[in-house]
Amino acid sequence: MTNTLTTFRQQKEKTISLFEKLKDFINLAQKNDIPIDFGIIKKLEGIIDDIHQDDNRLKIALIGGFSEGKTTIAAAWMEKFDKDSMKISQQESSDAVNIYPVDNDFLLVDTPGLFGFKEENNNGNVQKYKEITRKWVSQSHIVLYIMNSANPIKDSHKEELNWLFRTLNLLPRTVFVLSKFDEVADVGDKQDYEENLQIKQSNVQIRLKSLLNLSEEEEKALMIVGVSANPFNMGIEYWLKEMDRFKAISYIETLQHATNEIIKKNSASKIIMDAQKSIIQDILTNYLPIIEARIGKTDSKTTQLIKNQKESKDELEEINKKIIRTQADLKNFLDLYFNDLITQVQNCNIDTIINFLQTEIGDEGKIMSIKIENKFREHIGAVSFSLDTARLQFNSNFKGLSTPSSDIGNQAISLISQSNIFTADNVKLARDGIVGLMKIFGIDIGLKFKPWGAINLAKNLNGALAIFGIAMNVWDAYSTVQKEEEFKNKINEIINNLRTLHEELVGVVIGNEFAQRFFPAYIEMEKGLNNIEFSKEKINKQKDDLTKLLDLGNSLKTHL
Repeated sequence: MTNTLTTFRQQKEKTISLFEKLKDFINLAQKNDIPIDFGIIKKLEGIIDDIHQDDNRLKIALIGGFSEGKTTIAAAWMEKFDKDSMKISQQESSDAVNIYPVDNDFLLVDTPGLFGFKEENNNGNVQKYKEITRKWVSQSHIVLYIMNSANPIKDSHKEELNWLFRTLNLLPRTVFVLSKFDEVADVGDKQDYEENLQIKQSNVQIRLKSLLNLSEEEEKALMIVGVSANPFNMGIEYWLKEMDRFKAISYIETLQHATNEIIKKNSASKIIMDAQKSIIQDILTNYLPIIEARIGKTDSKTTQLIKNQKESKDELEEINKKIIRTQADLKNFLDLYFNDLITQVQNCNIDTIINFLQTEIGDEGKIMSIKIENKFREHIGAVSFSLDTARLQFNSNFKGLSTPSSDIGNQAISLISQSNIFTADNVKLARDGIVGLMKIFGIDIGLKFKPWGAINLAKNLNGALAIFGIAMNVWDAYSTVQKEEEFKNKINEIINNLRTLHEELVGVVIGNEFAQRFFPAYIEMEKGLNNIEFSKEKINKQKDDLTKLLDLGNSLKTHL
Protein backbone atom coordinates (compact mmCIF):
# COMPACT_ATOMS: atom_id res chain seq x y z
CA MET A 1 0.00 0.00 0.00
CA THR A 2 2.81 2.40 0.88
CA ASN A 3 4.26 1.94 -2.59
CA THR A 4 0.87 2.62 -4.16
CA LEU A 5 0.36 5.80 -2.16
CA THR A 6 3.92 6.95 -2.91
CA THR A 7 3.50 6.20 -6.60
CA PHE A 8 0.21 8.07 -6.63
CA ARG A 9 1.74 11.20 -5.13
CA GLN A 10 4.92 10.98 -7.18
CA GLN A 11 2.80 10.58 -10.30
CA LYS A 12 0.86 13.69 -9.40
CA GLU A 13 4.00 15.71 -8.63
CA LYS A 14 5.62 14.48 -11.83
CA THR A 15 2.59 15.48 -13.88
CA ILE A 16 2.40 18.91 -12.26
CA SER A 17 6.13 19.37 -12.81
CA LEU A 18 5.81 18.39 -16.46
CA PHE A 19 2.98 20.83 -17.10
CA GLU A 20 4.77 23.58 -15.18
CA LYS A 21 7.84 23.00 -17.36
CA LEU A 22 5.62 23.17 -20.42
CA LYS A 23 4.26 26.46 -19.11
CA ASP A 24 7.85 27.69 -18.64
CA PHE A 25 8.58 26.55 -22.19
CA ILE A 26 5.67 28.57 -23.56
CA ASN A 27 6.55 31.67 -21.50
CA LEU A 28 10.18 31.54 -22.66
CA ALA A 29 9.05 30.99 -26.25
CA GLN A 30 6.88 34.10 -26.07
CA LYS A 31 9.77 36.14 -24.64
CA ASN A 32 11.76 35.10 -27.70
CA ASP A 33 9.01 36.27 -30.05
CA ILE A 34 7.84 32.78 -30.94
CA PRO A 35 4.05 33.12 -31.26
CA ILE A 36 2.03 30.68 -29.16
CA ASP A 37 -1.72 30.26 -29.57
CA PHE A 38 -3.41 32.05 -26.65
CA GLY A 39 -5.99 29.24 -26.48
CA ILE A 40 -3.22 26.72 -25.76
CA ILE A 41 -1.94 28.89 -22.92
CA LYS A 42 -5.38 29.15 -21.30
CA LYS A 43 -5.98 25.43 -21.69
CA LEU A 44 -2.62 24.63 -20.10
CA GLU A 45 -3.39 26.88 -17.14
CA GLY A 46 -6.73 25.12 -16.74
CA ILE A 47 -5.07 21.68 -16.75
CA ILE A 48 -2.59 22.74 -14.06
CA ASP A 49 -5.42 24.15 -11.94
CA ASP A 50 -7.37 20.89 -12.32
CA ILE A 51 -4.42 18.82 -11.12
CA HIS A 52 -3.78 21.13 -8.17
CA GLN A 53 -7.42 21.05 -7.14
CA ASP A 54 -7.54 17.24 -7.22
CA ASP A 55 -7.81 15.88 -3.67
CA ASN A 56 -4.39 14.70 -2.51
CA ARG A 57 -5.96 11.59 -0.96
CA LEU A 58 -5.92 8.31 -2.83
CA LYS A 59 -9.53 7.43 -3.65
CA ILE A 60 -10.51 3.75 -3.74
CA ALA A 61 -13.89 2.56 -4.93
CA LEU A 62 -15.08 -0.75 -3.44
CA ILE A 63 -17.65 -2.57 -5.55
CA GLY A 64 -19.17 -5.89 -4.57
CA GLY A 65 -21.90 -7.69 -2.70
CA PHE A 66 -22.90 -7.07 0.90
CA SER A 67 -21.01 -10.00 2.38
CA GLU A 68 -17.83 -10.08 0.35
CA GLY A 69 -15.65 -8.47 3.05
CA LYS A 70 -14.92 -5.31 1.07
CA THR A 71 -13.92 -3.03 3.94
CA THR A 72 -11.84 -5.75 5.60
CA ILE A 73 -9.91 -6.23 2.36
CA ALA A 74 -9.52 -2.45 2.03
CA ALA A 75 -8.23 -2.16 5.60
CA ALA A 76 -5.72 -4.96 5.04
CA TRP A 77 -4.65 -3.40 1.74
CA MET A 78 -4.08 -0.06 3.54
CA GLU A 79 -2.15 -1.90 6.28
CA LYS A 80 -4.46 -0.53 8.94
CA PHE A 81 -3.75 -3.47 11.24
CA ASP A 82 -5.60 -2.53 14.40
CA LYS A 83 -9.09 -2.99 15.74
CA ASP A 84 -10.26 0.52 15.14
CA SER A 85 -9.06 0.95 11.59
CA MET A 86 -10.11 -2.51 10.47
CA LYS A 87 -13.59 -1.60 11.57
CA ILE A 88 -13.74 1.53 9.43
CA SER A 89 -16.31 4.08 10.60
CA GLN A 90 -18.75 5.45 8.12
CA GLN A 91 -18.60 9.22 7.63
CA GLU A 92 -21.12 9.71 4.88
CA SER A 93 -23.96 7.60 3.65
CA SER A 94 -26.04 8.31 0.60
CA ASP A 95 -28.45 5.44 0.21
CA ALA A 96 -26.23 2.54 -0.89
CA VAL A 97 -22.93 4.45 -1.25
CA ASN A 98 -20.85 4.93 1.90
CA ILE A 99 -17.81 7.22 2.17
CA TYR A 100 -14.98 6.39 4.60
CA PRO A 101 -12.08 8.83 5.08
CA VAL A 102 -8.97 7.10 6.46
CA ASP A 103 -6.44 9.51 7.98
CA ASN A 104 -5.31 12.08 5.42
CA ASP A 105 -4.21 9.44 2.95
CA PHE A 106 -7.27 7.56 1.72
CA LEU A 107 -10.91 7.97 0.87
CA LEU A 108 -12.91 4.74 0.53
CA VAL A 109 -16.04 4.78 -1.60
CA ASP A 110 -18.05 1.68 -0.69
CA THR A 111 -20.85 0.53 -2.95
CA PRO A 112 -22.49 -2.90 -3.09
CA GLY A 113 -22.52 -2.82 -6.84
CA LEU A 114 -25.53 -2.59 -9.07
CA PHE A 115 -26.37 -6.27 -8.67
CA GLY A 116 -26.11 -6.16 -4.89
CA PHE A 117 -28.19 -2.99 -4.82
CA LYS A 118 -30.92 -4.59 -6.91
CA GLU A 119 -31.12 -7.47 -4.48
CA GLU A 120 -32.09 -5.08 -1.67
CA ASN A 121 -34.05 -2.40 -3.57
CA ASN A 122 -36.82 -2.06 -6.06
CA ASN A 123 -36.20 -0.95 -9.61
CA GLY A 124 -37.40 2.58 -8.84
CA ASN A 125 -34.20 3.33 -6.95
CA VAL A 126 -31.80 1.86 -9.49
CA GLN A 127 -31.43 5.07 -11.53
CA LYS A 128 -30.74 7.08 -8.38
CA TYR A 129 -28.11 4.51 -7.40
CA LYS A 130 -26.47 4.85 -10.80
CA GLU A 131 -26.24 8.62 -10.46
CA ILE A 132 -24.69 8.40 -6.99
CA THR A 133 -22.28 5.66 -8.03
CA ARG A 134 -21.25 7.52 -11.19
CA LYS A 135 -20.41 10.61 -9.11
CA TRP A 136 -18.17 8.85 -6.60
CA VAL A 137 -16.72 5.96 -8.55
CA SER A 138 -15.74 8.05 -11.58
CA GLN A 139 -13.57 10.21 -9.28
CA SER A 140 -11.72 7.20 -7.85
CA HIS A 141 -8.12 6.39 -8.70
CA ILE A 142 -8.54 2.67 -8.05
CA VAL A 143 -11.57 0.41 -8.33
CA LEU A 144 -11.52 -2.83 -6.33
CA TYR A 145 -14.16 -5.13 -7.78
CA ILE A 146 -14.65 -7.68 -4.99
CA MET A 147 -15.93 -11.09 -6.12
CA ASN A 148 -16.90 -14.35 -4.47
CA SER A 149 -14.08 -16.79 -5.22
CA ALA A 150 -16.40 -19.76 -5.56
CA ASN A 151 -18.62 -18.16 -8.17
CA PRO A 152 -16.94 -14.89 -9.27
CA ILE A 153 -19.05 -13.71 -12.19
CA LYS A 154 -22.60 -14.70 -13.00
CA ASP A 155 -24.66 -14.09 -16.09
CA SER A 156 -26.95 -11.95 -13.97
CA HIS A 157 -24.02 -9.53 -13.47
CA LYS A 158 -23.87 -8.66 -17.17
CA GLU A 159 -25.81 -5.40 -16.88
CA GLU A 160 -23.69 -4.24 -13.94
CA LEU A 161 -20.44 -5.17 -15.68
CA ASN A 162 -21.32 -3.38 -18.91
CA TRP A 163 -22.45 -0.27 -17.07
CA LEU A 164 -19.30 -0.09 -14.92
CA PHE A 165 -16.71 -1.09 -17.48
CA ARG A 166 -18.21 0.12 -20.73
CA THR A 167 -20.48 3.03 -19.86
CA LEU A 168 -18.26 4.40 -17.06
CA ASN A 169 -15.05 3.04 -18.65
CA LEU A 170 -13.61 1.86 -15.31
CA LEU A 171 -11.83 -1.22 -16.65
CA PRO A 172 -8.31 0.36 -16.85
CA ARG A 173 -8.56 1.40 -13.17
CA THR A 174 -9.97 -1.86 -11.84
CA VAL A 175 -8.40 -4.74 -9.94
CA PHE A 176 -10.66 -7.82 -9.83
CA VAL A 177 -10.30 -9.25 -6.33
CA LEU A 178 -11.24 -12.86 -5.57
CA SER A 179 -12.15 -12.56 -1.89
CA LYS A 180 -12.06 -15.25 0.81
CA PHE A 181 -9.66 -17.23 -1.32
CA ASP A 182 -8.95 -19.53 1.60
CA GLU A 183 -12.38 -21.07 0.89
CA VAL A 184 -11.29 -22.36 -2.54
CA ALA A 185 -7.57 -23.02 -1.98
CA ASP A 186 -5.09 -23.88 0.72
CA VAL A 187 -3.52 -20.45 1.12
CA GLY A 188 -0.91 -21.97 3.40
CA ASP A 189 0.32 -24.08 0.48
CA LYS A 190 1.83 -21.76 -2.10
CA GLN A 191 1.63 -24.31 -4.93
CA ASP A 192 -2.02 -25.08 -4.25
CA TYR A 193 -2.74 -21.37 -4.02
CA GLU A 194 -1.10 -20.62 -7.37
CA GLU A 195 -2.75 -23.54 -9.15
CA ASN A 196 -6.21 -22.52 -7.98
CA LEU A 197 -5.48 -18.86 -8.69
CA GLN A 198 -4.63 -19.66 -12.31
CA ILE A 199 -7.88 -21.61 -12.66
CA LYS A 200 -9.93 -18.78 -11.17
CA GLN A 201 -8.10 -16.12 -13.18
CA SER A 202 -8.78 -18.03 -16.38
CA ASN A 203 -12.43 -18.41 -15.42
CA VAL A 204 -12.79 -14.67 -14.76
CA GLN A 205 -11.04 -13.80 -18.04
CA ILE A 206 -13.33 -16.08 -20.01
CA ARG A 207 -16.47 -14.72 -18.34
CA LEU A 208 -15.43 -11.08 -18.76
CA LYS A 209 -14.45 -11.63 -22.37
CA SER A 210 -17.84 -13.16 -23.04
CA LEU A 211 -19.93 -10.61 -21.15
CA LEU A 212 -17.95 -7.49 -22.13
CA ASN A 213 -16.66 -8.58 -25.53
CA LEU A 214 -13.10 -7.78 -24.48
CA SER A 215 -10.40 -7.11 -27.03
CA GLU A 216 -7.18 -9.12 -26.91
CA GLU A 217 -5.37 -6.10 -25.49
CA GLU A 218 -8.00 -5.57 -22.78
CA GLU A 219 -7.89 -9.25 -21.86
CA LYS A 220 -4.10 -9.16 -21.43
CA ALA A 221 -4.33 -6.02 -19.28
CA LEU A 222 -6.80 -7.53 -16.77
CA MET A 223 -5.56 -7.58 -13.18
CA ILE A 224 -7.00 -10.46 -11.15
CA VAL A 225 -5.77 -11.35 -7.67
CA GLY A 226 -6.88 -13.78 -4.97
CA VAL A 227 -6.73 -12.67 -1.32
CA SER A 228 -7.93 -13.68 2.10
CA ALA A 229 -8.38 -10.72 4.45
CA ASN A 230 -9.45 -13.05 7.31
CA PRO A 231 -7.87 -16.45 6.61
CA PHE A 232 -9.78 -19.43 7.94
CA ASN A 233 -12.18 -16.97 9.56
CA MET A 234 -9.94 -16.71 12.62
CA GLY A 235 -10.97 -13.13 13.38
CA ILE A 236 -9.22 -9.77 13.45
CA GLU A 237 -7.85 -10.04 16.99
CA TYR A 238 -6.19 -13.36 16.19
CA TRP A 239 -4.43 -12.12 13.09
CA LEU A 240 -3.25 -8.95 14.81
CA LYS A 241 -1.16 -11.26 16.99
CA GLU A 242 0.02 -13.34 13.99
CA MET A 243 0.89 -10.51 11.63
CA ASP A 244 3.81 -12.21 9.84
CA ARG A 245 1.76 -15.30 9.05
CA PHE A 246 -1.19 -13.10 8.06
CA LYS A 247 0.94 -11.28 5.52
CA ALA A 248 2.23 -14.57 4.16
CA ILE A 249 -1.11 -16.30 3.59
CA SER A 250 -3.43 -13.34 2.95
CA TYR A 251 -1.65 -12.48 -0.30
CA ILE A 252 -2.60 -8.86 0.27
CA GLU A 253 0.79 -7.97 -1.24
CA THR A 254 -0.44 -9.18 -4.64
CA LEU A 255 -3.30 -6.69 -4.36
CA GLN A 256 -0.89 -3.94 -3.33
CA HIS A 257 1.32 -4.70 -6.32
CA ALA A 258 -1.67 -4.62 -8.67
CA THR A 259 -2.92 -1.29 -7.32
CA ASN A 260 0.57 0.16 -7.65
CA GLU A 261 0.55 -0.77 -11.35
CA ILE A 262 -2.92 0.74 -11.71
CA ILE A 263 -1.69 4.05 -10.30
CA LYS A 264 1.33 4.04 -12.57
CA LYS A 265 -0.90 3.64 -15.58
CA ASN A 266 -4.20 5.16 -14.60
CA SER A 267 -3.96 7.73 -11.79
CA ALA A 268 -5.97 10.91 -12.28
CA SER A 269 -2.77 12.77 -13.09
CA LYS A 270 -1.75 10.06 -15.54
CA ILE A 271 -5.17 10.15 -17.16
CA ILE A 272 -4.92 13.92 -17.54
CA MET A 273 -1.40 13.48 -18.84
CA ASP A 274 -2.47 10.90 -21.41
CA ALA A 275 -5.46 12.97 -22.46
CA GLN A 276 -3.33 16.05 -23.03
CA LYS A 277 -0.24 14.27 -24.39
CA SER A 278 -1.28 14.94 -27.98
CA ILE A 279 -1.53 18.66 -27.22
CA ILE A 280 1.91 18.67 -25.63
CA GLN A 281 3.36 16.70 -28.53
CA ASP A 282 1.74 19.09 -31.00
CA ILE A 283 3.31 22.06 -29.21
CA LEU A 284 6.75 20.46 -29.20
CA THR A 285 6.44 19.12 -32.74
CA ASN A 286 5.39 22.53 -34.06
CA TYR A 287 7.76 24.74 -32.12
CA LEU A 288 11.00 22.78 -31.63
CA PRO A 289 11.84 22.96 -35.37
CA ILE A 290 11.14 26.71 -35.28
CA ILE A 291 13.49 27.11 -32.33
CA GLU A 292 16.20 25.01 -33.99
CA ALA A 293 15.89 27.04 -37.18
CA ARG A 294 16.02 30.28 -35.18
CA ILE A 295 19.23 29.13 -33.45
CA GLY A 296 20.78 28.22 -36.80
CA LYS A 297 19.78 31.56 -38.25
CA THR A 298 21.16 33.35 -35.21
CA ASP A 299 24.49 31.53 -35.58
CA SER A 300 24.66 32.45 -39.25
CA LYS A 301 23.86 36.09 -38.57
CA THR A 302 26.35 36.27 -35.73
CA THR A 303 29.10 34.94 -37.99
CA GLN A 304 28.19 37.41 -40.73
CA LEU A 305 27.85 40.22 -38.21
CA ILE A 306 31.35 39.63 -36.83
CA LYS A 307 32.79 39.51 -40.36
CA ASN A 308 31.03 42.70 -41.44
CA GLN A 309 31.90 44.44 -38.20
CA LYS A 310 35.60 43.71 -38.70
CA GLU A 311 35.48 44.94 -42.29
CA SER A 312 33.78 48.18 -41.27
CA LYS A 313 36.11 48.64 -38.30
CA ASP A 314 39.18 48.18 -40.51
CA GLU A 315 37.75 50.62 -43.04
CA LEU A 316 37.08 53.22 -40.34
CA GLU A 317 40.61 52.84 -39.02
CA GLU A 318 41.94 53.63 -42.51
CA ILE A 319 39.63 56.63 -42.77
CA ASN A 320 40.79 57.80 -39.35
CA LYS A 321 44.38 57.73 -40.61
CA LYS A 322 43.30 59.82 -43.61
CA ILE A 323 41.55 62.30 -41.31
CA ILE A 324 44.71 62.65 -39.21
CA ARG A 325 46.77 63.20 -42.39
CA THR A 326 44.20 65.74 -43.59
CA GLN A 327 44.54 67.64 -40.33
CA ALA A 328 48.31 67.71 -40.70
CA ASP A 329 48.13 68.75 -44.37
CA LEU A 330 45.62 71.54 -43.70
CA LYS A 331 47.62 72.86 -40.76
CA ASN A 332 50.76 72.85 -42.90
CA PHE A 333 48.89 74.70 -45.66
CA LEU A 334 47.53 77.31 -43.23
CA ASP A 335 50.96 77.85 -41.68
CA LEU A 336 52.61 78.38 -45.07
CA TYR A 337 49.75 80.41 -46.51
CA PHE A 338 49.44 82.88 -43.65
CA ASN A 339 53.20 83.17 -43.20
CA ASP A 340 53.40 84.13 -46.87
CA LEU A 341 50.56 86.66 -46.53
CA ILE A 342 52.15 88.23 -43.47
CA THR A 343 55.51 88.42 -45.25
CA GLN A 344 53.88 90.12 -48.24
CA VAL A 345 52.10 92.63 -46.01
CA GLN A 346 55.31 93.41 -44.16
CA ASN A 347 56.99 94.21 -47.49
CA CYS A 348 54.16 96.46 -48.74
CA ASN A 349 54.31 100.25 -48.91
CA ILE A 350 51.64 102.82 -49.58
CA ASP A 351 52.01 102.19 -53.29
CA THR A 352 51.84 98.38 -53.22
CA ILE A 353 49.38 97.73 -50.41
CA ILE A 354 46.38 98.29 -52.64
CA ASN A 355 47.58 95.64 -55.08
CA PHE A 356 48.12 93.17 -52.21
CA LEU A 357 44.65 93.72 -50.86
CA GLN A 358 43.13 93.33 -54.30
CA THR A 359 45.01 90.18 -55.30
CA GLU A 360 45.33 88.36 -51.95
CA ILE A 361 42.45 89.52 -49.75
CA GLY A 362 39.68 90.67 -52.03
CA ASP A 363 36.51 92.58 -51.27
CA GLU A 364 35.51 91.62 -47.70
CA GLY A 365 38.10 88.83 -47.80
CA LYS A 366 36.40 86.87 -50.58
CA ILE A 367 39.60 85.97 -52.46
CA MET A 368 41.24 84.72 -49.27
CA SER A 369 38.09 82.83 -48.30
CA ILE A 370 37.86 81.11 -51.68
CA LYS A 371 41.51 80.02 -51.57
CA ILE A 372 41.08 78.56 -48.10
CA GLU A 373 37.77 76.94 -49.00
CA ASN A 374 39.24 75.36 -52.12
CA LYS A 375 42.13 73.91 -50.15
CA PHE A 376 39.73 72.58 -47.52
CA ARG A 377 37.52 71.10 -50.23
CA GLU A 378 40.50 69.49 -51.89
CA HIS A 379 41.66 67.70 -48.75
CA ILE A 380 38.29 67.06 -47.15
CA GLY A 381 36.76 65.92 -50.42
CA ALA A 382 39.22 63.03 -50.73
CA VAL A 383 38.34 61.76 -47.27
CA SER A 384 34.64 62.38 -47.87
CA PHE A 385 34.77 60.24 -51.00
CA SER A 386 36.32 57.37 -49.01
CA LEU A 387 33.73 57.92 -46.28
CA ASP A 388 30.88 57.84 -48.77
CA THR A 389 32.17 54.52 -50.10
CA ALA A 390 32.56 53.16 -46.57
CA ARG A 391 29.07 54.32 -45.65
CA LEU A 392 27.54 52.57 -48.64
CA GLN A 393 29.43 49.40 -47.73
CA PHE A 394 28.37 49.80 -44.10
CA ASN A 395 24.73 50.02 -45.15
CA SER A 396 25.13 47.01 -47.41
CA ASN A 397 26.87 44.98 -44.69
CA PHE A 398 24.31 45.52 -41.98
CA LYS A 399 21.07 46.00 -43.83
CA GLY A 400 19.05 42.84 -43.40
CA LEU A 401 21.06 41.66 -40.41
CA SER A 402 18.08 41.72 -38.10
CA THR A 403 16.71 39.45 -35.43
CA PRO A 404 13.13 38.99 -34.23
CA SER A 405 13.89 41.01 -31.12
CA SER A 406 16.18 43.72 -32.51
CA ASP A 407 16.67 45.23 -35.93
CA ILE A 408 20.46 45.31 -35.85
CA GLY A 409 21.01 46.60 -39.35
CA ASN A 410 18.57 49.46 -39.04
CA GLN A 411 19.87 50.39 -35.58
CA ALA A 412 23.32 50.87 -37.04
CA ILE A 413 22.35 52.37 -40.39
CA SER A 414 19.95 54.87 -38.86
CA LEU A 415 22.94 56.56 -37.24
CA ILE A 416 24.69 57.21 -40.56
CA SER A 417 24.04 60.71 -41.83
CA GLN A 418 25.51 62.72 -44.67
CA SER A 419 29.24 62.08 -44.97
CA ASN A 420 30.26 65.73 -45.02
CA ILE A 421 28.97 69.22 -44.46
CA PHE A 422 28.99 70.22 -48.12
CA THR A 423 25.28 69.92 -48.63
CA ALA A 424 23.84 71.01 -51.94
CA ASP A 425 22.39 74.17 -50.42
CA ASN A 426 25.61 75.16 -48.70
CA VAL A 427 27.69 74.58 -51.81
CA LYS A 428 25.32 76.73 -53.88
CA LEU A 429 25.33 79.51 -51.31
CA ALA A 430 29.12 79.52 -51.15
CA ARG A 431 29.39 79.53 -54.93
CA ASP A 432 27.01 82.46 -55.14
CA GLY A 433 29.16 84.40 -52.71
CA ILE A 434 26.32 84.68 -50.19
CA VAL A 435 28.02 82.55 -47.59
CA GLY A 436 31.44 80.96 -47.54
CA LEU A 437 32.78 77.79 -46.01
CA MET A 438 34.32 79.68 -43.12
CA LYS A 439 30.93 81.09 -42.12
CA ILE A 440 29.66 77.54 -41.89
CA PHE A 441 32.38 76.99 -39.29
CA GLY A 442 31.59 80.26 -37.49
CA ILE A 443 34.57 82.19 -38.92
CA ASP A 444 33.69 85.44 -40.76
CA ILE A 445 36.73 86.44 -42.80
CA GLY A 446 34.85 89.34 -44.36
CA LEU A 447 34.18 90.87 -40.94
CA LYS A 448 37.91 91.03 -40.21
CA PHE A 449 38.59 92.81 -43.50
CA LYS A 450 35.38 94.82 -43.73
CA PRO A 451 37.06 98.15 -42.91
CA TRP A 452 39.12 97.76 -46.05
CA GLY A 453 36.42 96.27 -48.19
CA ALA A 454 33.65 98.79 -47.57
CA ILE A 455 34.40 100.57 -50.83
CA ASN A 456 35.67 99.35 -54.16
CA LEU A 457 39.45 99.03 -54.21
CA ALA A 458 41.21 101.53 -56.45
CA LYS A 459 44.70 101.60 -57.87
CA ASN A 460 45.65 105.02 -56.55
CA LEU A 461 46.61 106.80 -53.39
CA ASN A 462 43.11 108.06 -52.78
CA GLY A 463 41.86 104.47 -52.83
CA ALA A 464 44.54 103.31 -50.43
CA LEU A 465 43.91 106.17 -48.01
CA ALA A 466 40.18 105.58 -48.22
CA ILE A 467 40.72 101.92 -47.38
CA PHE A 468 42.65 102.98 -44.28
CA GLY A 469 39.98 105.57 -43.46
CA ILE A 470 42.32 108.63 -43.85
CA ALA A 471 41.24 111.79 -45.65
CA MET A 472 43.68 113.25 -48.23
CA ASN A 473 43.92 116.66 -46.51
CA VAL A 474 44.72 114.95 -43.22
CA TRP A 475 47.36 112.80 -44.89
CA ASP A 476 48.98 115.87 -46.48
CA ALA A 477 49.21 117.54 -43.09
CA TYR A 478 51.20 114.57 -41.69
CA SER A 479 54.94 114.80 -41.51
CA THR A 480 57.00 112.06 -43.11
CA VAL A 481 57.53 110.40 -39.73
CA GLN A 482 53.82 110.58 -38.95
CA LYS A 483 52.94 109.11 -42.33
CA GLU A 484 55.32 106.22 -41.80
CA GLU A 485 53.99 105.64 -38.29
CA GLU A 486 50.34 105.73 -39.40
CA PHE A 487 51.02 103.35 -42.31
CA LYS A 488 52.92 101.02 -40.02
CA ASN A 489 49.98 100.93 -37.60
CA LYS A 490 47.59 100.01 -40.39
CA ILE A 491 49.94 97.30 -41.66
CA ASN A 492 50.23 95.87 -38.12
CA GLU A 493 46.46 95.84 -37.87
CA ILE A 494 46.27 93.76 -41.06
CA ILE A 495 48.99 91.43 -39.77
CA ASN A 496 47.19 90.99 -36.43
CA ASN A 497 43.97 90.13 -38.23
CA LEU A 498 45.81 87.60 -40.38
CA ARG A 499 47.44 86.03 -37.35
CA THR A 500 44.10 85.87 -35.49
CA LEU A 501 42.44 84.31 -38.49
CA HIS A 502 45.34 81.85 -38.81
CA GLU A 503 44.98 80.81 -35.17
CA GLU A 504 41.21 80.37 -35.50
CA LEU A 505 41.52 78.20 -38.59
CA VAL A 506 44.33 76.11 -37.12
CA GLY A 507 42.17 75.69 -34.02
CA VAL A 508 39.42 74.31 -36.24
CA VAL A 509 41.82 71.93 -37.99
CA ILE A 510 43.63 70.50 -34.97
CA GLY A 511 40.69 70.68 -32.56
CA ASN A 512 38.99 67.62 -31.08
CA GLU A 513 35.83 68.43 -33.01
CA PHE A 514 37.50 68.34 -36.44
CA ALA A 515 35.98 64.97 -37.38
CA GLN A 516 32.58 66.01 -36.02
CA ARG A 517 32.72 69.28 -38.00
CA PHE A 518 33.90 67.89 -41.32
CA PHE A 519 33.04 64.18 -41.20
CA PRO A 520 29.92 63.70 -39.05
CA ALA A 521 29.23 60.38 -40.80
CA TYR A 522 32.53 59.03 -39.46
CA ILE A 523 31.39 59.75 -35.90
CA GLU A 524 27.98 58.26 -36.60
CA MET A 525 29.53 55.13 -38.10
CA GLU A 526 31.60 54.74 -34.94
CA LYS A 527 28.38 54.94 -32.95
CA GLY A 528 26.86 52.43 -35.35
CA LEU A 529 29.68 49.98 -34.70
CA ASN A 530 29.21 50.44 -30.97
CA ASN A 531 25.55 49.62 -31.48
CA ILE A 532 26.58 46.51 -33.38
CA GLU A 533 28.69 45.44 -30.40
CA PHE A 534 25.68 45.92 -28.17
CA SER A 535 23.53 44.00 -30.65
CA LYS A 536 26.01 41.12 -30.61
CA GLU A 537 25.51 40.87 -26.86
CA LYS A 538 21.75 40.81 -27.39
CA ILE A 539 22.09 38.13 -30.07
CA ASN A 540 24.26 35.99 -27.80
CA LYS A 541 21.73 36.43 -25.00
CA GLN A 542 18.95 35.49 -27.36
CA LYS A 543 20.85 32.43 -28.54
CA ASP A 544 21.38 31.38 -24.91
CA ASP A 545 17.64 31.78 -24.28
CA LEU A 546 16.77 29.82 -27.43
CA THR A 547 19.22 27.07 -26.48
CA LYS A 548 17.66 26.85 -23.01
CA LEU A 549 14.25 26.73 -24.67
CA LEU A 550 15.36 23.95 -27.01
CA ASP A 551 16.90 21.97 -24.14
CA LEU A 552 13.70 22.37 -22.12
CA GLY A 553 11.60 21.25 -25.08
CA ASN A 554 13.79 18.20 -25.70
CA SER A 555 13.62 17.37 -21.99
CA LEU A 556 9.82 17.50 -22.14
CA LYS A 557 9.89 15.36 -25.26
CA THR A 558 12.03 12.78 -23.46
CA HIS A 559 9.67 12.71 -20.48
CA LEU A 560 6.73 12.08 -22.79
